[in-house]
Amino acid sequence: MLAKTDPGSVVRDPRFGRSSVEFLAIIGVFAYNILMNMLETISIDVYPWAAPTKEQRAWFDALSPDEKRKAIQAAIDEGFESPVSDKSIDDIIREARAEFPHAS
Repeated sequence: MLAKTDPGSVVRDPRFGRSSVEFLAIIGVFAYNILMNMLETISIDVYPWAAPTKEQRAWFDALSPDEKRKAIQAAIDEGFESPVSDKSIDDIIREARAEFPHAS
C-alpha cells in the first residue's frame, strides 16, 4: 500500500519491502516486455511501400524483425526529407493506380 506523509514522500510498505510505486514500475516493465514480444510474433501487413509488389512483399517478409524496423524507418525518414508536393491527393492516387495496377 502507498502511504503519503507529505507531498513527494512515499512510505515503504513493510509487507512488500518495496514501495507500491516501485512495484507498479516493475509490473509496467513486465507488461511492456510481454507486449513487445507479442508484436514480434504477430504478422502485421506493414511495408515500406504504399503498394508493394509480390516481389517486394517476399523480400520484406524474409527480413528479420530488426531489418524490417530499419527498412520502415528508412522509408519514414525518406518521406520526411522529401519536398512538399504540389499535387493533390487525387492526382497522386490516379498516378499510383496507373503505375501500380496491382494496388487498385
